[in-house]
Amino acid sequence: MKGVLVSLLDDLNSLPDCSTICGVGKLLKSLPEKESAAVLKAIDNPDTSMTMLARVLEKNGYVLHRKTLTRHRLRGQKEIGCVCS
Repeated sequence: MKGVLVSLLDDLNSLPDCSTICGVGKLLKSLPEKESAAVLKAIDNPDTSMTMLARVLEKNGYVLHRKTLTRHRLRGQKEIGCVCS
C-alpha cells in the first residue's frame, strides 16, 4: 500500500497549475504571433460565432469546445468567465 501512496503523491505533485491559463491561453501561446492575434481578435469580436470558430480551429488541428471559447471571451467576469486574466 505504501508504494501506491507514494505514486499517488507523485502524480498529485505533478499536476499542472491550471488556475492561470486555460486551453485557449495554451493555444494562443503555442501559435505564431499573427495567428494568435487573429484568434484572439475573433474570440473578442461579439459577432463571431464560437461554434464556427471552434469548427475553423478543429479543421486546422486545434480542438477547443465552443464553451471554452465563450468562457475565454468572458474572461474577467468572475462567475462565468475564464481563469485567464
